[in-house]
Amino acid sequence: MASRSDDPATASGHPSSWSPTRGSGRGGRMLRLVKRASGLLALALLTTACGAASRNSALPLAPTPANALDACLKMALMHAVCPPRVPTLSDHPVVLSAACLDSAGARVPLTSKRCRTAAAWSLMGAPPRPADIAHVVISASPDDRQCTWPHELRAHAANDRLLNPHRVRAVSLGPVRWYGQSGQLVLAPPFARGGGVVGGHLEFCSRANGVNYAITLHAWPRLAQVVATLKSLVGSALQRR
Repeated sequence: MASRSDDPATASGHPSSWSPTRGSGRGGRMLRLVKRASGLLALALLTTACGAASRNSALPLAPTPANALDACLKMALMHAVCPPRVPTLSDHPVVLSAACLDSAGARVPLTSKRCRTAAAWSLMGAPPRPADIAHVVISASPDDRQCTWPHELRAHAANDRLLNPHRVRAVSLGPVRWYGQSGQLVLAPPFARGGGVVGGHLEFCSRANGVNYAITLHAWPRLAQVVATLKSLVGSALQRR
């Protein structure tokens, strides 16, 4: 008795010369449909992955306007955190504010040696999309801790639900270590809920060489992207990016 063929094509009743790669007949049409569907699925998965990455990727930084960077560098307390690049559009005007306080809390010139209690630098400009506002505030003080908001000890993951405009307390996003500098991420209350000049800002709060720092960026409804952009800003401020 003849043995049963081990050729799956012959054993299944197809002629041994039949090949699914020939593209003819019903089998060929089905194979082309399968290949097309597989290609579309792969493209959809790739597009989804790229879309997710872009939603969480840092917004681009542009060179800080020369007058703004110069104002920051005039303040001795701020030398270590003046960012040469910021997340604003370079072809739009910016609004700059800078101030120094002496030991009595009085405002003094930026270059004054009495500027030892606190210094602050604020820059507002046109935001890269999808941010709805570009506002950077950096402050320093050897005496007062920055980001002294009352907030829960439990750290939260970056989630857009935290951007609730009715939130009255700051929220901790936990400790981080960026570019060799340890710090805490804190989401300040909204402006209308007591956040003041940094209302609605995500803050990187740290201490180095006896000085307390806060590097902050106004948040927008992609909080994971805000975190990534603030990290880039911190890298710029530490002159490591």
